Amino acid sequence: MQHTRPSAPKNLRLTPVYLPPATFLPADDLDSILTAQGFPTEFDVETLAAGIAQGCSVGAIREYVENFPRQQVEEGVKGLVKGCHPVLFYALERNCVGCVRLLLEQRCEANVADNWSVPALAFAIMKSKWSVVNPTEVAKTLLGFGAEPGVVPKDMWEQFLEPPAITPANDSDERPEEQTTIWCEAHHRRILAETLNLSVRYFLHKAS
Repeated sequence: MQHTRPSAPKNLRLTPVYLPPATFLPADDLDSILTAQGFPTEFDVETLAAGIAQGCSVGAIREYVENFPRQQVEEGVKGLVKGCHPVLFYALERNCVGCVRLLLEQRCEANVADNWSVPALAFAIMKSKWSVVNPTEVAKTLLGFGAEPGVVPKDMWEQFLEPPAITPANDSDERPEEQTTIWCEAHHRRILAETLNLSVRYFLHKAS
């Protein structure tokens, strides 16, 4: 049976993931539930994503990851959670700098994109529309690990003191050979215009 890819959620909502129920642990002791999933069981990127999404501490997340051979983790974090999003996106949605840094240290790719080609850097910025948190620190962290600022349309931050425009000026359109912002549809640009604060625009400009 052929499976069709679901439409991209306009609110950038991630597919929910949950830690498995634990027989001998309190349901609210999420840190212990996560670390109990460690070796000798196999590393599971969805378990890692669930731990991040459900608010486990950075220490517990690190303990879970360090329970496994590093090569196994580095390979595992390359997979998409539920076939849609990289595990890094769950740390970005939570706006957890410690989680983001931990995953990047485990060889998560700073320029990774989801199943609809939305890059991690753009996701982190846009998601603040619904989470009402400042995305500056996670954006700085991604840029520090090599995220390409050009995945966000350059005309929205090149003159970083100016508020970004919802529609691009005629003289600032992407050249045909530039593919870094091909993912950015009109509704994405509207969200970016709302969420690209001055600090983020400055760090994009500086990183470029």
